[in-house]
Parts: sequence; C-alpha cells; structure tokens
Amino acid sequence: MRIPALLLLLYMFLPGPATAVAQEGTDSTWDDLGLDPDGFTFDESVFGHVSTGWFPQAYSAFTLSLAGKFLYADVFDRADGIRPRAFRPTTEPFTWHDPFADSDERSILQPNSDEEEDDGYPVTNYDEYMLTFLYNLPMPAVLRLNGGLQITEGMLYSLDTSRSYLTLGGAAQPFREVGVAYLKQYSIAGSAGLNIPIYGGFIRTEALTFASYYYIYAGYSFAYAVSSRGTQYTQIANAKDNIRYGNGTDTVTLINKARFDELDRLQSAIELAIGWNVAAEFGAFGFEAFVSLPQKSILKDADWKQYYAGLRISLGWHWQPGGKDTLDLGYP
Repeated sequence: MRIPALLLLLYMFLPGPATAVAQEGTDSTWDDLGLDPDGFTFDESVFGHVSTGWFPQAYSAFTLSLAGKFLYADVFDRADGIRPRAFRPTTEPFTWHDPFADSDERSILQPNSDEEEDDGYPVTNYDEYMLTFLYNLPMPAVLRLNGGLQITEGMLYSLDTSRSYLTLGGAAQPFREVGVAYLKQYSIAGSAGLNIPIYGGFIRTEALTFASYYYIYAGYSFAYAVSSRGTQYTQIANAKDNIRYGNGTDTVTLINKARFDELDRLQSAIELAIGWNVAAEFGAFGFEAFVSLPQKSILKDADWKQYYAGLRISLGWHWQPGGKDTLDLGYP
C-alpha cells in the first residue's frame, strides 16, 4: 500500500533525477523494485487519479473555506476633478491625489492644543470575511463561489492654496487648506469565477489524497452597501502651529457620518488573482494576491471608482463526492 504512494510522490516532485539515474545505467530505486522507468505508466485503474505538471486536471472534489485579508489589503480611489452634489462646495474640486506631505499635516488637533484627537484621522482600508466554495470541474478548471461581508474605506481630497493669513509682522503668508471626503461602507458581497491550475499536481488513490497547484483566477463580483457613512471636513495642513479656525481646532467638519446623496449602493467588479492551493485528505489551505477592477462609480452623479488590492488567505474543509472511491490495487 505504501509503495504506490511513494512512487507517485517521486513521479510528481522528482522526475528529473530519477530519469537521469536510470539513463546512466546505475542502480536506482526503480531497479531495486524491478521496474522499467522508461516504460512505467501510472494506470488510473491501479493508482486512481494522477495529473501533474502544466495545467493539471483536478480529481472530483469540493472545498469549503473561510477566507479573509492577510497582512495587507487597501482601497485605491480614482477620481479627477469631481464636484458631487453630496459634497459641500469647496474652492477646488476633489481628486484622488493625496496632498498631505506627512502625518503631521494629516493629524487632527484638539481645540486650543497641540495634542492630537484620540480618534486620530481616517485612512483608506479594505477588509473582508468570506465563505469560499470550490468545485473541481471535469476539465483543467475549478469553479469558485464567494460570499460574505466586505468593508471598504475610501478617501478623496481637495487642495486650496489661494488663502493667506497675516503674520505677526503684518505680511501675508499663504497656507495650504485641504478638503477631505471619507466614505466607509459595509457591503454584502458575492462573486463567481474560475481557478485555472497552471502548474502542480492532483493525486487520488486509496492510500493518498493530495493536491498542490498554482493558479490564476478570473471572476465577476457584486456588492450591495447595507451601511454607508460619509464624512467631509476641511483642514489646515501646513500652518496649524500659527493659525486655527474659530472653533480652536485645525479642522472644520462639514458632513459627519451621513449617507452621501446619489450613492450607488450596488457595485460590480472584475476580480483577478494569482495564488496557491493545497489540499490533503479533509483539509485545505490557500493563499493569493488579488485585485478588483470596478465597473461602476460609487456615486451616480460623479465618477468615483474604488479599486481593491491585497493578499488573501483561506483555510477550510476538503472532501470528495460520495467519499473516497475504493480502488483495487491488486493486493490480497
């Protein structure tokens, strides 16, 4: 029972050295077992399912996993010169370019103090909690379905350099004033697509079930925002040590955690990924780098799109329909 599994693993991971030894005419594992390495074939009636190399064919199986962000993922906003009706009017339009020179300019200070606010300042971010289902198709492809909760945080900016203040010497000193639009959304998301194994192996025998392969993924996703909160504020960027607004702070809030008008709750995107999956017996593990390409603006009256990119990890349960088939390996 152990010899076929050993031969399969040698065939999958060490084809080069085994062949080289046989060609040189020296003793090898193949010779010790009385086998001809050049004429040996893996008959599926004896060994079950074996497919290795480029674009391997998966055996029939299902995988159900929990998936989510791993180490890094973010939202990348794209907009250029927009003035949505949902925003309060500003001197300059909003764009995706971040005008803050550093974190000191971005910091929001307490009234009449140089101390930062306890809540800090908003930043872009992407997070998700997904359930992933994989079905190995009877072709070199794996059907993939995802569903779960998606959390996005995006930002746009408006930079005004037209204003000045009077110094103690009576001179006009220009300063930079930044408008910030921040949107946080909780969405129910789902997607469907195909994992295409590009290199690896699938082995299913009575003694062993194992799969390890690299893949590319392409799919289409939808997300519906069930909760959406937008904030808009104007901030003194580079002169907050010298001047403040009338409220004693460097920031004036114009919209506070309200739903933006003309928000398009239903979003769609093309999803692409490259990753690695491994499954053995009843367990499965996956890791991938992904990118989501939006097909719609998140506002109906202005072109504001949000791209997502990052790393994703999954851990789950792997099984075969009807359980593992019983194979006749020719042993008593």
